Amino acid sequence: MSQLPVKFYSHSQSSSDVGLSWSSTAGNFHAPTDIPKEFGGNENGFSPEDYFAFALQNCFIATFKVIASKSKLLYDNISVHLTLELGSDENQLMMMKAALLKVSITGSINHERTLRILDKTTKSCMIHNSVKTKIEFEFDVN
Repeated sequence: MSQLPVKFYSHSQSSSDVGLSWSSTAGNFHAPTDIPKEFGGNENGFSPEDYFAFALQNCFIATFKVIASKSKLLYDNISVHLTLELGSDENQLMMMKAALLKVSITGSINHERTLRILDKTTKSCMIHNSVKTKIEFEFDVN
């Protein structure tokens, strides 16, 4: 592991027109970004809600892969489907209320060991540990 702190950088810039998408950049990667239809946008790119969902699910996958590799766990594939629920807090402020991650592991020979590593992953994902969104999991190992 690298020396801490590790820093990551991103950049986004947009015109004032709410109907126009914009570009978000991280390193050499560019992604179209837009406001969801539910909030008056045109959906010509990923929304901030999409990026949040991506961060939750891909942090889980990355963390699982690292832990599984260090544990020498053999499996064929990991797949995560995420449902993100928006809502409001006690002060009526909009927030990402809850996320359900349906995680599927295929090709694992050791079912119990895989479940233990999945459980460890739920506690080790940096992004999950950094947000107040309620995060729930459903596991399917076969």
